[in-house]
Amino acid sequence: FSMLYASEPDLAQLASLALNAALPSGFQQVSEAVSIEPVAEPSSSSNGITRWRVRVERRIVRQINSAQVTQMVQGIGSQRAQALLRQNLPLDESPQVNLSPSWWPWVPIVPFRISVITE
Repeated sequence: FSMLYASEPDLAQLASLALNAALPSGFQQVSEAVSIEPVAEPSSSSNGITRWRVRVERRIVRQINSAQVTQMVQGIGSQRAQALLRQNLPLDESPQVNLSPSWWPWVPIVPFRISVITE
């Protein structure tokens, strides 16, 4: 008795390689996790080749250039900074601009005083 099989880690690695090759420019993966679902039952031909169609998915996001964001918001008010970020970046949610101290109305002018955090 013999049986053909593919281990889940091997399938996940193969799927990741295929997805990496097809990753659009300007995007990055969120995590290494991939979702693998069978589309059809495995079928074997008379010459011993077995085919199995699967659907593989993972979450990707557009890359945000931190230097570009920093340059865009330097020395302007927090409300204006939020508006500029919302207009110029592909964001799912409204951006947050947190200033320290909280009563200070402007984003710092010096780039190393600005932190860009993407989620």
